[in-house]
Amino acid sequence: MDDRLQAAPFGVLAVSSDGALTECNDAARELLDVDGDPTGIAVAEVVPHSVEDSLLSALEGSSVSETSFEEYYPPIERWLDVSVVPAETGATVYFRDVTARRRAQKTVAELRAERRRTAIVDETRSAVLRELVASSSRAEIEETLARELGERDLWTFAWVGERRLDVDGLAVRSVAGRTGETFEAVREAIDGPATTPEERAIEQASVQVAQPIAEDSAVPERVRLAAFGDGVQSMLAIPLSYGSTADGVVGVYADRTDAFSERERASF
Repeated sequence: MDDRLQAAPFGVLAVSSDGALTECNDAARELLDVDGDPTGIAVAEVVPHSVEDSLLSALEGSSVSETSFEEYYPPIERWLDVSVVPAETGATVYFRDVTARRRAQKTVAELRAERRRTAIVDETRSAVLRELVASSSRAEIEETLARELGERDLWTFAWVGERRLDVDGLAVRSVAGRTGETFEAVREAIDGPATTPEERAIEQASVQVAQPIAEDSAVPERVRLAAFGDGVQSMLAIPLSYGSTADGVVGVYADRTDAFSERERASF
């Protein structure tokens, strides 16, 4: 390896036709978190495994084709831009750290997705209000809430509960969407000793959120297990209040771990 590549700010590896490293510059050792001199060691033992292992695939076989790709390498927690260039006796591999750009792109994409979701929440709220104006009974209101929230693509299902006057727990008034085993687990939980987020929403007259559900010990275990099986990952419990008293609740469940941002909760 000539002096320019040895001192280059990007990683460079020279790989022999049998898959062993013949040269490695300092930048490559730093990027790949390699200690000591790796020359003579198989590339598969030096370069951390990526999600797709595209580098190892590119170096397989008797001949190497020029290729490039970006991949995430979990052991070193970096995104690398990798280029493979055929050489007379193997290949030269170039690495550039693009983690900062990837993280910035992810942040922008997440913000855009959140804005889209918030717009849908606001659209849903407007649709609910239009329906409520035309509703003549509490039952119609409850059906409207469950239908408008539970049958939207953004959420998996929604249900409306009412505080029981004679015994502890909640009465299910309406439900809509793909309930799976999760809602049955919720129904059992509200009749049991454990306190559900929906019950806490009424008791505290405040919105309750669990995301991810599977890791929230405040959600009854039976519900956590059912949600994991159904792929349901987030839930929001919104108290229904008249004045200072909350006597009802809407439970909204979704299949994303980040379904309810602070902005979305405020919209709800």
